[in-house]
Amino acid sequence: MSHKIINSFIKQVILESEDEFGYVFGNSSSLYDIFVKPVTDVGKVAGAEAKKTIARGKHLVHTAGEAIISTLLPILDADYDKIDDTAKRKIEQAEAQAGDAYDEIKSALGGSDAIMFSLLYAPAAMITLAAGNKITDKLKKAFGLEEGVRVNDPRLQDLSDVVRSAVHEKLKSCVTLAKKIDAATDAASLAAALGKKAKSQKSSDITSAKQKLITAIAKKISVEKNDLIKRGVPKAAKIVKDYDKTISLISRIGENK
Repeated sequence: MSHKIINSFIKQVILESEDEFGYVFGNSSSLYDIFVKPVTDVGKVAGAEAKKTIARGKHLVHTAGEAIISTLLPILDADYDKIDDTAKRKIEQAEAQAGDAYDEIKSALGGSDAIMFSLLYAPAAMITLAAGNKITDKLKKAFGLEEGVRVNDPRLQDLSDVVRSAVHEKLKSCVTLAKKIDAATDAASLAAALGKKAKSQKSSDITSAKQKLITAIAKKISVEKNDLIKRGVPKAAKIVKDYDKTISLISRIGENK
């Protein structure tokens, strides 16, 4: 086999990963120097040696895929934290405006942040689950859900609206992020989905990387859901069900097609 044919073949093997290595390690030319230039310089490579060189190239392509994950997962974490922080800030501001109305109901619930959060997210549904509880009537009156009572505390109603809106926005943002990742066609567009610039890729198999990133989003929401349950929120609570729906939707996005 002539050195020109071997040279061409090795180029083909590493072509797709060359930019990928440039993105991950900042030295795209190194692949050419490692794999192609020695063949040109020597002018002849035995068949067995060529196979070893090609195998090495394939191994590095696999390593590059893992490097993409290790590079983008921290960025995904930051993106998720940003989405979460936005929701938290809106809720905290609304809680402060609700003042003693919020404190009074929270105190009646035993000071549980998680249960108060779930109550504000879906008052009617949560109060229905609390039927028979000694504070049920107090909660119904506070949220204007008691029969014959048309006036509720507007501060609580406003807070409830903010909590529900903030959580909905957060969950929708997570779904949108998962869809952007799923739509990526190469490492550059995958990085762009997370707000990071990267070199353009001609065609790189990033299927595994996309699925891992999407799974990571679903896992983060699952952790939050399980934390609510551990802190006393019933599994039948509306917020838990909506978290489950979001996890299911994101998981389906990440399934192999």
